Amino acid sequence: MRGNHVRNLIRHLGPLTQLLAEARTAQVAEWSTHYEKVGPIEGIGLSTYTKFLNFLSVQVHGREALILDDRIIRIANRSVFDELAPLRGLNQDNAARSYPSYLMCMHSVASSLDVPAEAIEFFLFEFGLNLKPPHPNDPFADS
Repeated sequence: MRGNHVRNLIRHLGPLTQLLAEARTAQVAEWSTHYEKVGPIEGIGLSTYTKFLNFLSVQVHGREALILDDRIIRIANRSVFDELAPLRGLNQDNAARSYPSYLMCMHSVASSLDVPAEAIEFFLFEFGLNLKPPHPNDPFADS
């Protein structure tokens, strides 16, 4: 949270805490309607808001909320992981609207690996930008 974001956030703390309390009490069944209410809260973007949802263990469309920030978006578009193919094309302009699809993809990958979805998100955040796509002549590429 750079610049004046913290000061702006504090000025809008009431509406933010109310929105988060509602999300925590009742699952977020309609993401677009819910996220529209975040817009007027200065200092809160998708990255910060999804962090709050994740830390509060909020369910969005029946799936546990995960963090979606610029780093994850960049990793999804690097084509390092075939499993993230549904997320290619994700960008700052469509990330908020695509958040339910992001959750569906991440939870699907986690389920196939039998790990928590948060572990996938954490792995991508920590290591994703350091990984390179397999070389086509790599004998282990299909392993």
